[in-house]
Formats: sequence, C-alpha cells, structure tokens
Amino acid sequence: MYPARLLASIRLKISGAIEAAQEAAVASGFDLKKDRADLIFNITAAYWNLFRAREAKAFVDTNVAQVKAHLVDAENLQRQGMITTNDLMKVQVQLSDAQVRAIDADNMVRMALYGLNNTLGLPLQTEITLASTMQRHDRTYPSVDTLVERAMNNRPELAAMQARVRASEAGVTAARGGWWPQLALVGNYNYLNPNQRYFPLKKEFKDSWDVSVSLSFDVWNWLQ
Repeated sequence: MYPARLLASIRLKISGAIEAAQEAAVASGFDLKKDRADLIFNITAAYWNLFRAREAKAFVDTNVAQVKAHLVDAENLQRQGMITTNDLMKVQVQLSDAQVRAIDADNMVRMALYGLNNTLGLPLQTEITLASTMQRHDRTYPSVDTLVERAMNNRPELAAMQARVRASEAGVTAARGGWWPQLALVGNYNYLNPNQRYFPLKKEFKDSWDVSVSLSFDVWNWLQ
C-alpha cells in the first residue's frame, strides 16, 4: 500500500510541476504577443499624431499667409482713406492671433516628432518624412458589444492571466503531492585537495563518495 501512495505522490508532484511550467510558458508567450501589439500601436499612434500635427500646421500657415495678404490690402485702403485706422488695427490683431496659433502649431509638430523618435528609439532631433496623404474612406464598424466580445476572446493579456490561473491550479496539484510521505535518494562525489574525510590530512587529491536515503512526512504544517 505504501509504495502505491509514494508513486501517487511522485506523479502528482511531477505532473503538477510540468503542467505549471507549461502554462507559465504559454502565459509568457501571450505576454510577448501583448508587448509586440502595444509597441505596434504606440508607433502607429505616434506616427499619426505627427501627421495630424503637420497637417494642422500647414492649415495655420496658410491662414497666416492669407491674413498677411489681407493686411497689405487693408494698409493700401487705409492710405487711400477708404478704411479707418481702427479697421486696420483689427486686421493687425487678427494677424497677431494667427501668428500665435502658428507658434503653437509648430510646437505641437516638434513635440509629436519627439514622441515618434522616442518610441522608435531614435535621437529626438531626427527629422522624419511621412509618406502618408489625406484620403477619405467610408467604413463601417461592428457594434460595441461585438467589439467587446472580440476583445474578451482575443486580448493576449486576458489569455495570459487565464494561463497563469491554470498554472496556479497545477501548482496546487503539485502541492497535494506533499500530503504523502517523501522518499529522497541523495548521492555525492568529491575530489578534493585536501579531502576532509581522510585522516590524517594530506595535501593531495583524494576522492570520496556517499549515498543516503531519507524518508520524510509532514505530521503538521500549520495548514500551509
């Protein structure tokens, strides 16, 4: 009866440890998949942030050029007495506002460029030429419930957590193997200079070995 229990204990420990290690490896694989997806998303988001910032700057620069042209016309009209000085000052204020917005747009482009370079691991001052252009596409998307269900089924971090739960359950199985008596066989071989097992000690290499068998059983482990 005892050998059967001993074999059952060994089977539980080995099978549980193997299953726990396998599930941990699966979880690590999903972690890698998640990290790769996060990196792709971060690069894509940084790329399009820079694209939007540059498009916005182009629009603001065009507006500044138009206001400047309007100011030239207003100055000519004011010299001819066709508009008042107050009207000219209104155009000058519009130009000042447009120039402030242009400075803000330029700063946004610079920050977006720094963000993309940082994500790519490039020097922050690296200039990047974007190949994308504005195009209109009519697209339809699934319902929110469908997208949530798809995420619950495919998100790698959720799959990794499920694998870790299974690994923990396998660890419980391995721990149950400790309920039975444990038999251990230990062997040692030493080749030392000097070898402490020889008397009297001599300054020369000597080999020695030993074999031991131990039997242990937890009578009480405080419900560990």
